Amino acid sequence: MRNNIKIISTPDEGGVKDYSIALCKNLKKKGLNCENIYLTKKNRLKIRKKIKKKDVIIFNYEAYGYQVKGIPFWLINELSIIKSLSLKLGIYFHEIYAKYNIFDIRCIIMLSQIFIVKKLLDISDFWATNNNVYFKWLKANSKKKNYFILNTVSNFQDKYNLKKNKKKVIIFGSEASRINVYKNNTSILLDWKKKNCLDYYDIGPISKNMSYIKYLKRKINLKITGKISENKISKIFSSANLGILNCDSKLILKSSIFAAYSKFKICPINVNEKIFLKKRFISNKFLNYLPNISKNKSIDIIKIKNFNFSKNNNIDNHAKIFLKYLYQ
Repeated sequence: MRNNIKIISTPDEGGVKDYSIALCKNLKKKGLNCENIYLTKKNRLKIRKKIKKKDVIIFNYEAYGYQVKGIPFWLINELSIIKSLSLKLGIYFHEIYAKYNIFDIRCIIMLSQIFIVKKLLDISDFWATNNNVYFKWLKANSKKKNYFILNTVSNFQDKYNLKKNKKKVIIFGSEASRINVYKNNTSILLDWKKKNCLDYYDIGPISKNMSYIKYLKRKINLKITGKISENKISKIFSSANLGILNCDSKLILKSSIFAAYSKFKICPINVNEKIFLKKRFISNKFLNYLPNISKNKSIDIIKIKNFNFSKNNNIDNHAKIFLKYLYQ
């Protein structure tokens, strides 16, 4: 009989916790004994008691989930103990370190995060990450161990299969990710609305800090859903044609927002000042509905062929790959 699997993640709401839950559900469907565990600095002693010698561990790493300032030094000692208590430890690096200029005072955060990740690499029996940029760095800084890339996937299911509304635009994600979209692009969103008669849908949790919501609701008739169920999100996504996000194009495959848009064949518009217009590729069927681009702004529209990446790279394949390395 196979060993019990413990999937450890932060208790914070978000993509990493959602991923851990989805992975655990999939492994259970395969007949495996699997459990989600939420680790914090305060509950670490209680968590140790749950780890048995025959357990195999999947640890999900995201620095800011385990420490507010993103420097969870305590994880180094904790994962060493967890490894000693268990049979095998694999670490999935959902992030590695923040990038700051060497002259920036915040550079100390980056250097601390680099130190932590290198130590965790040494502790792990194998590791995974979700994009080529992280993969190259991790591989260069790890010893000879098993490793692999698992691009981020969406947990949503496109079960409604509705007709696409060519004017429907989604702005989806966490509070922070949506703020990044609105923050520097409010005037452009207003311009796009005016010239294309687009219908904007803001989907995600709302806090009192999101003052722009009231302004945009009045100016562009922004439809605000707040935090809603997966079924309701899937229904809205099924009929949407365009989706906006703000992400470093090199890290696009780690974006759960991009994964969700791809799942539903929503054309992803990546509003990012670092992207050049010459990188714009899109199917003709979308061209009539794309907003005009301001001269002082640039916009990246991901190639349509990338819409299919989530078909093969789904949660079931993730589970199979983890099982291969957990039990070899």
